[in-house]
Amino acid sequence: MVLWPRSGGDIMDLALKGKVAFVEAIEQDYEERIHLSVTLEDDPGRDLGDAHILGHRFFFSLDEVVPLDTEATDA
Repeated sequence: MVLWPRSGGDIMDLALKGKVAFVEAIEQDYEERIHLSVTLEDDPGRDLGDAHILGHRFFFSLDEVVPLDTEATDA
């Protein structure tokens, strides 16, 4: 998937915009909102996100991600 945070976010949203990410978990908060826990494709410490180490996992809502067109990248 491609990260596409909504406008008006913080500096991390700007830095992560357009990055390819993998969903590691789907989580629900106390207000019953769904969030995707993702790790970045190009993060050399991506395996640290699996261990739930801060700085390697990021949280996005469903409307802030775009499916990756894998057919276009296979060519």
